Amino acid sequence: MAVHRIALPIDPVDPAEALFAHGVALALHNYAELDLVHVHQPGTQGHFSGMPGLRELLVRWGRLAPEAPAQALAALRIRVVLDTVSGLDPAQTAGREVQSLHPDLLVVGTHRRKGLAAFFVGSVAAEIARAADVPTLFLGLGEPGFVDLQTGALHVRRVLVPVGQDLDDERAVELCAAWLPVLGAGPFQIHLLRVGPPVEAPPPSAPPGLEAEILRASQNLGDLVAGVLAAAQELKPDLVLMPSHGHDSWLDSIAGSKTEQLVRWIPLPVLVVPLKG
Repeated sequence: MAVHRIALPIDPVDPAEALFAHGVALALHNYAELDLVHVHQPGTQGHFSGMPGLRELLVRWGRLAPEAPAQALAALRIRVVLDTVSGLDPAQTAGREVQSLHPDLLVVGTHRRKGLAAFFVGSVAAEIARAADVPTLFLGLGEPGFVDLQTGALHVRRVLVPVGQDLDDERAVELCAAWLPVLGAGPFQIHLLRVGPPVEAPPPSAPPGLEAEILRASQNLGDLVAGVLAAAQELKPDLVLMPSHGHDSWLDSIAGSKTEQLVRWIPLPVLVVPLKG
């Protein structure tokens, strides 16, 4: 999967360094453009005075010399664009702006609101992702994620992928082959999780070009979200890769869809990939 443009909605007044670092590290890894989207109130000026410094981050990671001229950034083959837009509803405005950018990947931070807070306040991250309808990496604000803030290294090794009626093993492995190299170099350990009785057949082999060990896992709990949470506690993955269907709406009644529930409850990065057709 070629990723040329990454969109990252960010609040420059109250920036999240880990979120910003994930956007920059993924842009570096994929030689991609990083679009930072900031929504400000009508009649005010958007500003990035509080945003984490890109240059300082690259110097810390050893990707840029402290005395390097501005032109040296071009040698890294990434471009960071600051995009400020005005709107009364930050989620809707950011969602429309992200959609207009046509990114290959959206990176969003979530507060993981639960219970009544989730019902009354909702999730800005989920609204933006629903409007954009592109593969989305959800990162919990205040959580470390999989980027080393001191070195910029990407650490995605163990991955949990729910499989079942809507996603067979072969399609799940295809998604891993397409998306895991976007998030790091591997090698990967992929756990195909079936919520229900275990499958005795051996797992599929990794396709050429994907350095990975593929294993089976099962949780006979009857509920997808509970099964993924239990498996994550046991396996300690770095990432959950969650396929999502168009009919699986982000804000489905009070409880939310299975995908939205999982993002809300699991304290891990979740890559949601819409399945077309």
